[in-house]
Amino acid sequence: MTKGGNNSLGRVYISNNFVNKGLVTAELSHYYLFKTAKRSSIYFPRWFDEGLAIYLGHSGSTAHLTRPEQLKNLLNDQHYSKNLTRWNGITGQLRWMREIKTSGYVTNIYTHSYFAVRFLIDKYGLEKLQTLIYETKTNPSFENAFQKIYGFSTNEFSVSFLNSAQPYIQQ
Repeated sequence: MTKGGNNSLGRVYISNNFVNKGLVTAELSHYYLFKTAKRSSIYFPRWFDEGLAIYLGHSGSTAHLTRPEQLKNLLNDQHYSKNLTRWNGITGQLRWMREIKTSGYVTNIYTHSYFAVRFLIDKYGLEKLQTLIYETKTNPSFENAFQKIYGFSTNEFSVSFLNSAQPYIQQ
């Protein structure tokens, strides 16, 4: 790794120049999510997987992704797609990788994901999120698991989050 971290093939990789508490926690979050659910990264929408990782590792090199002013910037950006379902499935994985490689909206997508997961936890509780993770072990799709636990689709959640983001900006 030349920069940052990665989790693949059951291993965590972190660049020597970027080792810090936030990045280590974020990469371990990916590892344990996949191990707990017994699923590959493709099963989880990138917004959920990355948002949870940043939520848990919100210090060090990941701290800049948790700033309210960054959320305000992305909400005001007319060119940035704000629909979380954009990151679902294999197509979402490919879009995410393209964004990372082109550096187009890297900060936006991580910040958006962080605040979406934070909203999910703030509004519905950490226990419900844990229940979702355990549900993913047996449910054939993340969307179905999410809908079973929360009672609404990830698309409906995306809209709800955007409509409720204002308090996070005013912190």
